[in-house]
Amino acid sequence: MQTTDKQDLELRVRFYQGSIDRNELLKGRPYSELSESFVIFICDFDYFGTGLAVNERVSHIKGTDCVYEDGSHVLFLNSHYVTGNAGPAITEYLDYIRTNDDTKTYTSELLHKTVKRVQEVRSDEKMEVSYMMWELKYQDAVAEGRAEGRAEGRAEGRAEGMTEGILSSIKSLMETMGVSVEKAMAALKIPEAEQRKYLDLLAKQ
Repeated sequence: MQTTDKQDLELRVRFYQGSIDRNELLKGRPYSELSESFVIFICDFDYFGTGLAVNERVSHIKGTDCVYEDGSHVLFLNSHYVTGNAGPAITEYLDYIRTNDDTKTYTSELLHKTVKRVQEVRSDEKMEVSYMMWELKYQDAVAEGRAEGRAEGRAEGRAEGMTEGILSSIKSLMETMGVSVEKAMAALKIPEAEQRKYLDLLAKQ
């Protein structure tokens, strides 16, 4: 689910697709054992500006009509669609995402289940986010934290700048994901030999 257009969905697809494939195929196994995979972004904005409810990635060999098929599928669903190039269940779902109106009478089983689940979550303040959603958000935060650390380090052009960038990344992960400082450092792959330094610096701030 994407609520903010950061102009990076193509790169997110690349990251998620790589994660899916690495987790599925055990080392030494033939590539033919990879299953078909699907990455689906539900966007509360028209990312490609096509007006279509569903934008599907299709790869071709350059200069030909030959389809390049590797078993991976990517769909970008657009809640602000103009052309409903999908079935009623999907367009109803996108309408619900856009309006957040759970008082409307929906016809599809998908919407009945969705609205019921949303109402359950809203009525239970202690209900946790599903593991998969948490994991995807965590991966996003890690990637952004690393990029922020590298950018600040380059801007300063010295070791102190990189240290400040890493500290900023640790704090960003802790605040964004609500994780411990230890887990934030592990996610950023900070060597154990250096972790004490950052713990001490954080304690002084």
